[in-house]
Amino acid sequence: MKSIWQNIDKPTFSSLNKNLETDVLIIGGGLSGIMTAYYLNNSNLKVTLVEMNDIGSGASGLTTGKLNYVQGNTYNNLINNFGIKKAQMYLKSQLDGLNLIKENFKELEEVDSYTFTNDETKIKDLINIKNFLIKNNITVTEENLPLDLPQKYSIKTKAYVFHPLKYLYKIAKECEADIYENTRVLSFEKVDDLYAVRTEGNTIKTKYLICATQYPFFIVPGLLPFKLCTYKSYALSAPHPNLKIEALSIDDENKSIRFYKDNIIYGGLSHKTTYNLNKQMKLKKIFKNYFKIKPEYMWNTTDIKTNDFLPQIGKLKDNLFIITGFNKWGMINSTLAGKIISDLLTNKENEYIKLFNPNRSLSLEKIKSFFTDGYLTAKYFLTAKNNNFTLVKKNGIKYGLYTDNYNQPHMVLNKCPHLGCPLTFDKNNLIWECPCHGSRYSLDGELLKGPSVKDIKKRS
Repeated sequence: MKSIWQNIDKPTFSSLNKNLETDVLIIGGGLSGIMTAYYLNNSNLKVTLVEMNDIGSGASGLTTGKLNYVQGNTYNNLINNFGIKKAQMYLKSQLDGLNLIKENFKELEEVDSYTFTNDETKIKDLINIKNFLIKNNITVTEENLPLDLPQKYSIKTKAYVFHPLKYLYKIAKECEADIYENTRVLSFEKVDDLYAVRTEGNTIKTKYLICATQYPFFIVPGLLPFKLCTYKSYALSAPHPNLKIEALSIDDENKSIRFYKDNIIYGGLSHKTTYNLNKQMKLKKIFKNYFKIKPEYMWNTTDIKTNDFLPQIGKLKDNLFIITGFNKWGMINSTLAGKIISDLLTNKENEYIKLFNPNRSLSLEKIKSFFTDGYLTAKYFLTAKNNNFTLVKKNGIKYGLYTDNYNQPHMVLNKCPHLGCPLTFDKNNLIWECPCHGSRYSLDGELLKGPSVKDIKKRS
C-alpha cells in the first residue's frame, strides 16, 4: 500500500536501546512530531522523539499533499458551531501556517484551486463559502475546473501543493532532537514531577510529554476516544499531463484531485470507519471511467476528526500535550501545531493557543456528534460482519481466519487490543483493521499503526 510519495530515499535513525532522561519527549514521527522538535531547536531543552515505525510512514506519507486554506465545507461548519469570529480566526491560522511552511521549504508550487459541487443542494453552501472568503479579503472567482467531471457550481482560489515526505525528511535532518525509529511506546505514568514512559525494553523519563501519534494511544486523561472519530479515505495515482490545478468537491461522496509532476492524484469517497466499508475498488472504477487510465499507485489512510471541527492542539494536563484531530487538513495544521506546542513549552505568546485548546468547552454540535459516534461504535460492536474473512470460534473465543493465495491460514483473535472492537479485514492490502479507532495489523497480527500499542494475539 505504498503512496506515490514513498519512493524516495529517507534519513534513517536507530531504535532506542537504553534508558534515558530528557526534558521533552515527543511520541510520533509524523509531521506534527517532527515540526514540534524542529521548533524546539535552540530552546535549551533536551528533546527526544520516538516513532513506532519509520518517520513519515503514517498519515504524513499517505496524504495528497495539498496546502489549501479553503478546506471544503470547513468554514460553514465552524460558523454554524462557533460563529463568524472563530471561523475567521481559523482562516487566519491556516494562512499563517501556510506562511510557516513557505519559510521552511522552498519546493512549493502555487496552483489554481477549485472547490466544486455536483449536488444542487450543496450550491448554497458553496456560495456561503465564497462570500465568507471574499469578506476576508480572499480573491475568489466563479469558474469551472478544467476537467470533464460532473459539476454544477465551482469557485476558484489559489493554493499550494508539495511533496510531503521531502518536506518532512528535510526538517528531520535539521532537528537538533535525538530521534529514534522502530521504538514502540507502551505506557506512561507520572512519577513525582516526571513522566516515566515505558517502551519495549527501556524507560524514558521526561518533564514534558507530547503525544503526536495522530490518534492518542491513551484513554485517560481526556477520554479522547469519546471526542474523536476516524474516517477512511482512498487515493490513487497514474501518469497524466500536469494541469497545475487542485480541486475538491464538497459532495457527500467527495472527490479530490491534484497533480504531481506528470501524474494525477485522485482521491475521495471518505467515510466513517465504523460503517465497515472499503471503497478502494469503487474509486478505481470511477477513476478509469473519467480518465481512461489504470492507476499505478493505490493507497488509503485514516483521518481523525473532532466533534466540533477544530483540531485539538495544546496542554491536556500536568505537562502532557496532545496534537490530534486535523479534520483531514493535516499538512498546514501539523506545522502550525509544532509552532504552538513549542511556544507553550518556551512560554512564548501564540494567538492560537486558546483556539485549539483541547480542554475547550462543549458545543451543541460536539454533543450531537458525540452521541452519533457513540451509537455507530456500539452498533458495530453488536452487528459487526465482514465477508473478507471467516469467523471461527474456539473454546468460545472468536478468531478471524484468512486463507491466502498459497492456502496458508492466518488466524488472529478477533478483538483489537486497544478497546476491544471486532476487527475488519482489508483484502486489497491484506491487513486487519480496527473500525472504531483506526489501528492496523499485519496478516499475522503484528501492529502496524496505533492507537493500539499491542499486537493481536495469534493462534497457530
